[in-house]
Amino acid sequence: MTEEPPSPLAKIWWYRVPSGEIYGPYDDVEFDRYDAEGRFDSGGRVRRGDDPSPWEPVDVARKARRSPPPPSSASPSEFRSESAQPTSPPLEPPVEDPSGVSSISRVVFILLALLPGLMLSVFGIHNLVAGYTGRGVTQLILSLVFVWGMGCISLALPPTLCFSAVVWIGLVVWSIVEASTVTHDAKGRRFSS
Repeated sequence: MTEEPPSPLAKIWWYRVPSGEIYGPYDDVEFDRYDAEGRFDSGGRVRRGDDPSPWEPVDVARKARRSPPPPSSASPSEFRSESAQPTSPPLEPPVEDPSGVSSISRVVFILLALLPGLMLSVFGIHNLVAGYTGRGVTQLILSLVFVWGMGCISLALPPTLCFSAVVWIGLVVWSIVEASTVTHDAKGRRFSS
């Protein structure tokens, strides 16, 4: 019994940048697209398959990939539509501002994370200021709808106050964790001290 070649969309390629970070897995289509876009550093290495496979230089894999593909009953375009979004994150880390330091102070970020939430039950302002719009809007909506909204409804339906309290506690914990761990703004710049 002969072994069938893997599907062109099988996630089999791994890429290791010269600094040692590993990205992937990628399928053949993604590998070719990323290579055409110049995302693979010539000093990086790639591996096809699982851990036992040896890492080889990107240039060697490039030459091997440019050889004619084995005959297949279906082309890669039949497996993936042109409108399909890539399933893997980009290979490049976020671009940092040349100055490398944010105009936002770490102390201001921490105060905005804790004070409005603990005093007014309004969360997410710290994330909006730091540029994390998705997180900030999520926290703001949760605090306005589920803490304030359910708190107001609890005047008529007292059991909703318990739900409101649980959401408030969750938002407090979330804000404390972010205040303790987030050290860069959304553009990758370190908070000023």
